[in-house]
Amino acid sequence: LTTPGYPLEVAVNHVAKFTCEVEMAPNVKFQWYKAGREIYDGDKYTIRSSNYLSTLEIPRPQVVDCGEYSCKASNQHGSVSSTAVLTVTEAFPPTFLTRPEPITTFVGKSAKFLCTVSGTPVIDITWQKDGTTISPSDHHKISKVENKHVLEISLLTASDRGVYTCKASNKFGADICQTEMVIIDKPHFIKELQSVQSAVNKKIRLECQVDEDRKVTVGWTKDGNKIPPGKDYKIYFEDKILYFVLALGSNLSKLFISAFFSFSLFFFPFLPLSSSPSSPFYHLFPSLPFSSHFQNHHPL
Repeated sequence: LTTPGYPLEVAVNHVAKFTCEVEMAPNVKFQWYKAGREIYDGDKYTIRSSNYLSTLEIPRPQVVDCGEYSCKASNQHGSVSSTAVLTVTEAFPPTFLTRPEPITTFVGKSAKFLCTVSGTPVIDITWQKDGTTISPSDHHKISKVENKHVLEISLLTASDRGVYTCKASNKFGADICQTEMVIIDKPHFIKELQSVQSAVNKKIRLECQVDEDRKVTVGWTKDGNKIPPGKDYKIYFEDKILYFVLALGSNLSKLFISAFFSFSLFFFPFLPLSSSPSSPFYHLFPSLPFSSHFQNHHPL
């Protein structure tokens, strides 16, 4: 025989195949045996033989099919045999019992993806972000405890948002799952309050714009006191634009915007264009600087 007998290990219901090949010789006859008893082509076994080659396949082996298999090649000049051992294991491909949940969090925070996997060891776990494999680092920590697998990401930046994939694989198969992480950056003013002028007792609308409105609340203050909604004021926040509409009167001396994240702006005092208190026009323009803050439901 030119093909020696190697041990073979397969999982339940995964095809097992032995191959036997001899040197050129006339009138070769092949016979297959299990534990010394001859076996034949049929429902359980598939045997294919040609001039110098013979194969035995067990399409759906079970644990009871474990044992020693032999191939005998013979002709009028003699015979030779080769033997190999088949092991059939009750093995299973990986399956996710729990999958990573989607995450919405903030720049500077930490995030953790957790999944639980079952299957026959050894199971290899690979984490990816947007199709690129993640390697362990100070930024990415990959760990496992028994069948629980964890990806931790520290000091999040906007570049960490994306689709995360976990792939579990062993020699019997693979399973894959995906989730998404949304990272909210702190808001920034992209349009600040502008100078305006108006006649006394005429309505005026103040507005500014930010680049982020998820999980953000905004408060307006006058003279350091929060302004609640009322019949003289209309306060609303939509499409990332902050509006404050009020009836302009001489008793309104200062107005500024308050939010959570530190951001330097100016407040706008109402100063007369003329020294006469009866002048019908007042001018609104930047004066002393102040620190304004956005309020976020989950402070960084």
